[in-house]
Amino acid sequence: MGGVVLIEDAPVARDYLAAALNADPEILLLTSCADVAQAVTALSSEPASVVVAGYHPPHTSGLDIAAQVRAVRDVPVVLIYQGWAETDAALAALAEQAQHAGVIGVLRGPLGMGSAARANFFRGLRAAVKRATPVVVA
Repeated sequence: MGGVVLIEDAPVARDYLAAALNADPEILLLTSCADVAQAVTALSSEPASVVVAGYHPPHTSGLDIAAQVRAVRDVPVVLIYQGWAETDAALAALAEQAQHAGVIGVLRGPLGMGSAARANFFRGLRAAVKRATPVVVA
């Protein structure tokens, strides 16, 4: 597989996600970007095969990020949704809608979860990055 471009506006979360991706020797993290503009620049020169992005960055949405990314390079996108009140059905509906934008996975973010839930999130994230099939981890 090619490499991964990570988009996350919060520096601590970006480092946390980068560490989770780097923990798998089969995943090559090419770059970590603070915003979609940096990612678009990186995608024009990096051999990326997937983009991982937060769903709620300032001034945009994950679906808009997916559209911007895919306008530059036709790569799948994995979105991390950091919602607290959303039901599993709402996340599944979002994942179905997101597939039309080239999103291959919508994962509930790990912040505030117990260690077992974080481990499940990391497994789901790495699995979504490694394969181009829809994944929802609640």
